[in-house]
Amino acid sequence: MQCARCHIRPGRGRAIAPELGHFAADAQEIIRRPDYHGQATTAAQYIYESILNPNAYVLPPFGDLTPDSSSIMPKDFSQRLNETEIENLVTYLLTLH
Repeated sequence: MQCARCHIRPGRGRAIAPELGHFAADAQEIIRRPDYHGQATTAAQYIYESILNPNAYVLPPFGDLTPDSSSIMPKDFSQRLNETEIENLVTYLLTLH
């Protein structure tokens, strides 16, 4: 996986996807937003949902990158990663405050 191609560390690179430096805290805020209509009720569920279904919620302004406001994130992580790898990735991302 090459997450860092789009997800930058804070203050570095061009922002074409959410920064990961405080992803866990951001996830908690996102699931409380009135415009969030995904299924997640916790930060872990939101991260999991975002990996497997990136179009469940596309953070503004990243929807502006495509004509149909869809996510540019690959949609095939369920084929690329097994369940343990996805759980490990979610666990890691939860450590990023």
